[in-house]
Amino acid sequence: MSVRATALALGIAAAVVLGLAFALEHLGGMRPCHLCLLERWPWAAAAVLLLGATALRRPRAGLALGVLALLVGTGLGLYHLGVEQGVFALPETCAAAGRATSVEDLLRQLQNAPPPCDQVSTLFGVSLAAWNVLASLSGMVVAAWGLRRPA
Repeated sequence: MSVRATALALGIAAAVVLGLAFALEHLGGMRPCHLCLLERWPWAAAAVLLLGATALRRPRAGLALGVLALLVGTGLGLYHLGVEQGVFALPETCAAAGRATSVEDLLRQLQNAPPPCDQVSTLFGVSLAAWNVLASLSGMVVAAWGLRRPA
C-alpha cells in the first residue's frame, strides 16, 4: 500500500471512529463524560490532518502528524482508563459545575450533568476508554508503518 493510500485510509478510519463515538452518544444513548469528550479531539485532528495532507499531496506529513495526534489520543485513553480503574484521582473537570440557587435549579443541573469519568461504559464487555486506547495504538502503528514505506 502506498504512503498516499495509507494516509487516506487512516484519515477515513479516524473519521469513522469519530462518527462511531457520536453514534454511540446520539443513537445508542451512551452519554459521554468529560474525558470521553476530550478523547474525541485527537480523532478529529487525525482525520483533518490526514485527509487534508492527502488532498494537498503531502501524505507523509499527514502520517507524521497523525502519529502525534493518535499519541495524544492514546495518552488520554490511558489516563481515562486509569481513572476508571481508580489508579488516578477523578479530575475536577468531571465534577458538576455551577451553583444551584434553588432546588429546581439543582434538580435541573443533576439531570443535565454528564456522567462521572470513573463510571465505566462498556461495549462488548470492554471499557470504551480501553477501546479508544486500542484504536489509537492501532492507528499509530499503521501511520508509523506508512511512514516507513517508500514514496
